[in-house]
Amino acid sequence: MAYAQSIFKQYLGTTKGEGLRKAFSTLKRRGLQTASIKGPFHQSLEEAIYHVTEAHLLVEWKRAGQVSSLRELQRKSPTELKKMATTIVAERASTDALNKLAFEWDDNKAAIDEGLRQTIMYNRDALQYIVLDEAIKNGDVGMMEALLPTLLFRFIGGGNKKYQVEVLELLQGLEREWTLEVKQFIRENCWVINFVGRRNSHVPIDQAQEHNIKDIKVTYRSEGFKINWSYLKKLHPAIPVIRALCEHMEHEFGTDTRGKKHSAPRKDSSAKSFFSGPSGLSS
Repeated sequence: MAYAQSIFKQYLGTTKGEGLRKAFSTLKRRGLQTASIKGPFHQSLEEAIYHVTEAHLLVEWKRAGQVSSLRELQRKSPTELKKMATTIVAERASTDALNKLAFEWDDNKAAIDEGLRQTIMYNRDALQYIVLDEAIKNGDVGMMEALLPTLLFRFIGGGNKKYQVEVLELLQGLEREWTLEVKQFIRENCWVINFVGRRNSHVPIDQAQEHNIKDIKVTYRSEGFKINWSYLKKLHPAIPVIRALCEHMEHEFGTDTRGKKHSAPRKDSSAKSFFSGPSGLSS
């Protein structure tokens, strides 16, 4: 959540100028003008980051492939597509591309293309966020660990001091202090958890605990907020079973229930909105 909020803060911009605010307006996404830690803001922001980034990269695929339609890329070989993907990252989503722009400006003393610079910077940062998000969902703790330096500099630059200290302490333990056994235990048991045993279903430990707390205090409470501590201790281990049973009954009988998440906007229509006219991070 802190990572997404940092990207939101850095690239929000204005409706008439450049930035995410203009993208939100183009995509008609409501409730994303002001950062919040309540309600569906984080999920809506994450979906918007995915959709805006996908639209940017689809444009880059057309440029790299020198085609007028994405359908023409179907005629490319896997080797060609891989080479194009590498070119897109190198030229439109990397620090090297940003440095090259800066060197060209220094050499030629020409006005730098600020729109292109902002787009490259956003693509780089958003791709790093998406890689981390996918690593968490799929339990790829190796990739999560590899992105810790990126997280550290993101939090330093964004002024997130508490998260900065957390990442620094984690890196200190992994690189300097902990034994191999402790490091392996941390990686396997302290970062992500999977309640259902399926791919793309891992969640961070803190988020999983939030779900458990909500179930204990709200969803499956039997004695309200003044529940007896001894009964709470007895009930706690059964919460996952109660949750699974309730979900099974709801599925089998189609009972009326309150929704657990809001519907996600279609990515195809979002990308099409970007293709239809000037939008995104730059005009």
